[in-house]
Amino acid sequence: NVTQQEIDDRVNFVLEGLGLSHVKDTVVGDENLRGVSGGQKRRVTVGEMLMSTTSRVLCLDNITDGLASTDSFSLIQQISEACKKHRTAAIITLLQPSDEIISLFDKILVLSSDGQPAYFGPVDRVQLRSIFIGDTENSEFLDSGSIADLVMNQPMSAKSVANPNSKEDQAVTRFRQSNLNKKLIHELGMIHASAPSIRDREAALHEFMSNEKYSASYYRQVSIIAARRWKLIFRNSMTYARVIIATIFGMI
Repeated sequence: NVTQQEIDDRVNFVLEGLGLSHVKDTVVGDENLRGVSGGQKRRVTVGEMLMSTTSRVLCLDNITDGLASTDSFSLIQQISEACKKHRTAAIITLLQPSDEIISLFDKILVLSSDGQPAYFGPVDRVQLRSIFIGDTENSEFLDSGSIADLVMNQPMSAKSVANPNSKEDQAVTRFRQSNLNKKLIHELGMIHASAPSIRDREAALHEFMSNEKYSASYYRQVSIIAARRWKLIFRNSMTYARVIIATIFGMI
């Protein structure tokens, strides 16, 4: 069992890692109650996932959607620092991120329109250029935009996708023949060789999973939800105002 002190220490650690310590006593807010900013709300969502002591992988889909560029950069930076502190991995999908945001990642994965890996490796402009443009004399001249422009230089029209020798297919072929892909296959082979057998993994999973339909009893589930709702009600300062107003009108 985890003590309350250990929970408080982890909460403070996550708040500090995500840059939320200065708003820890501020309500999140909604359409009726003013609270923290939009970027801080996203970090609160990430912080809830980081509170799990057993999770080792975070999956975040378009976490910067709707945020300003500065808030997007700050959010990804805080996630990167928090993952390093907690020794956790994060898989994040983004729509046309800036070079500043991409530089915060350890590795990037680029998929083709049909889901084939066109690149997986470090954020290295030279290697990206060799995959998506090729080793030509004017490759540096053609690479004049951002990294997002570089990896998306193939128009995603129906005609271009149907072309069997499109720039997209050429990039996939170059990656398959590259040393990056050979290194990746070698690393995956080592992981598979050292992994336990399928029978042992199934036995461990069966032992881990509960034999009951629900891991927590009905009473336990209701008590957790009721305690959470009770805490949310009394955290709202308007609750006390409503009680006072109702008491005064009841006495009149």
